[in-house]
Amino acid sequence: MVRLQFPNSDVGDVLRLYEQLTGKKLVMDNFVQGKVSIFIAKEVPREEAIKIIEMNLLLNGYSLIPAEDTDIVKVIGTGKNPRTTGVPIVSDETEIPDGDHVISYRAISFPAAALHVVSGAAKGRCDSGNGELKCDSDPDPHH
Repeated sequence: MVRLQFPNSDVGDVLRLYEQLTGKKLVMDNFVQGKVSIFIAKEVPREEAIKIIEMNLLLNGYSLIPAEDTDIVKVIGTGKNPRTTGVPIVSDETEIPDGDHVISYRAISFPAAALHVVSGAAKGRCDSGNGELKCDSDPDPHH
């Protein structure tokens, strides 16, 4: 059982406990600094403590990114976008990893029936025939 009592504590202290609980090695960028608050009155099981810490870090703007096939986790601090720090982009939903990972998933296909072009500039210049949306690039619809 684990006691999580970190009121207004340095994020480094919480990350050291996370490292002990998970057995993973943490690699942190220079933006990993500041205070977080976790205060659970009762002791919780180890796995639940890990999830609580991960949720708290996420809520406070930190990202935990597991490195593939290793026991290393990258910790990205507040003010940095995980998309610009080596987060994989997945375009096939079968490639989404199990568990809680930071990924960017792009699904670009949707039915033509869901597309409704109503803006004045584009109205009348788009056709959704054959399941594809095609728009005339001419900015003058009367041309």
